[in-house]
Amino acid sequence: MSTTHRWLSLFEGCLLVALGVHLLNAANLLISGTAGIGMLFTQLTPLSFGQLFFLLNLPFYLLAWHTLGKDFTLEPFAVSPCSRDFPS
Repeated sequence: MSTTHRWLSLFEGCLLVALGVHLLNAANLLISGTAGIGMLFTQLTPLSFGQLFFLLNLPFYLLAWHTLGKDFTLEPFAVSPCSRDFPS
């Protein structure tokens, strides 16, 4: 798989996740995982969904770095602002 195809696939995945989170948030529905926890905590804290989503995923990035390596971790980390900023 070429580098361009890999990055476009990651970007497309982020857009689809962001769209899904936005639609569920607009319908006042919750999802599971760190995105759902982030949506709950937006009502309890002054932080935005994007900030909470990033903070909640930090332990998983560190775990991925140590177990799966730098290359596997840096690609999703580089495109994560896409999925963090769209649902705002």
